[in-house]
Amino acid sequence: MNRGCRCCTSPAPPLRVAGFGPAPRRGLAAFSRAGGSVAKARSPAPRRGLAAFSRAGGSAAKARSPAPRRGLAAFSRAGGSAAKARGFTLIEIILATLLLALGLAIAFSSIHSANGSVQRAELAAARNEHLRAVQGLLYRTLQAAQPLVLARDEQTQQITYLDGTRDRMQFIAPMPGYLSHGGPYVITLKLVPAGTGDATRKLQFAFAMLVDEKPLEQDAKLPPEELLDGIADGHFEYRGLAQDSTIGSWKTEWNRPAELPLEIRLVLRFADPSRSWPPFSTALPLGFAHARPEGATTGALAPAPPPMQPPGGGR
Repeated sequence: MNRGCRCCTSPAPPLRVAGFGPAPRRGLAAFSRAGGSVAKARSPAPRRGLAAFSRAGGSAAKARSPAPRRGLAAFSRAGGSAAKARGFTLIEIILATLLLALGLAIAFSSIHSANGSVQRAELAAARNEHLRAVQGLLYRTLQAAQPLVLARDEQTQQITYLDGTRDRMQFIAPMPGYLSHGGPYVITLKLVPAGTGDATRKLQFAFAMLVDEKPLEQDAKLPPEELLDGIADGHFEYRGLAQDSTIGSWKTEWNRPAELPLEIRLVLRFADPSRSWPPFSTALPLGFAHARPEGATTGALAPAPPPMQPPGGGR
């Protein structure tokens, strides 16, 4: 070996046998240039921004970017629902308000008219019911009239059972149970003026217990009950037996005080044309029992009907 020779003095490279010895280490640069998988595995993936995804048309751009707001003008040009919900004009609001007011006026007018009709019907029903009650009281009282002494003349001893004139009638009869304390009562019916400045009249009813042929003073002081008002015209009428023992004509004065009339009626006419007085007349049972022909003396009774013959000629 020659020491001066470079080839002799440089150490000889180690002998490498295939399959033996450590493998040479390659750096990352070699793997990167070679496109090895280590470079790909160790280097983090580059982050793409929203701009890259937006250019690429990726879904992230659509998901992360808010949808653009379109104004009413865009929907109006496109014919969308926003064009229909844009609101009302002043004229439309005024017309709608007028129509609503008109409908409410018609509804309230109908309700008021119906309410007025109901009130008038109720008032008419109440008036008719009141008239029936008054006529019922007059029927019961007059049909129960009794031939008891109402007054006696001290000089002639003429007795009076019923005192009847055009505007006033007085007689004796028992009162209905809810008004009576027992015994006969002096009952007075009269038509009197309604008051100052009122041309109508009213029907009054007064009663007082009869004691010793005189009305009880305590009852006589009580004010009369007002049965009817608003009467334009009215009067009492009476009739009894005529001279030929037939039913006589109606008269406004009863001139036979010692007798009870056969029938009595009350004729009335109200000032209000909507009010009507049903025809009222009633018979007095005890008047028929004690009836006498007109002009007959006291004790002369009406001729009795012929006795009834039994069948077979009385055999």
